[in-house]
Amino acid sequence: MANWKSCRQIRSLAITNAIFDFSYRWTIYIGAMCRDERGNEYIKTVEISPEGIYKVKRLTDAIEHYYLGLRNTANPNHLVASGWIAIPDEVSMDEAQAAKLFYAAGA
Repeated sequence: MANWKSCRQIRSLAITNAIFDFSYRWTIYIGAMCRDERGNEYIKTVEISPEGIYKVKRLTDAIEHYYLGLRNTANPNHLVASGWIAIPDEVSMDEAQAAKLFYAAGA
């Protein structure tokens, strides 16, 4: 778990408990990290805001369709990794912010 603005790891038990124990409206940024045959890296992305409020443990149910859809649009020969960033708020993230966070997480 990381702060989406600073890309720093969150180590607070109180914040962790608040994120996992309560339901939120989420913004989810899904990415498929790719590398072409020349070694150029690129990312395919989609940002969604599922209807309703969800606890963390139910997020995968809310986004699976979008996650699999994005992965299926990526060239399988280029696909290196995929993942998603979930923000417990109704905000928008630009591609540069998302790339920075994915990179900080090792993607």
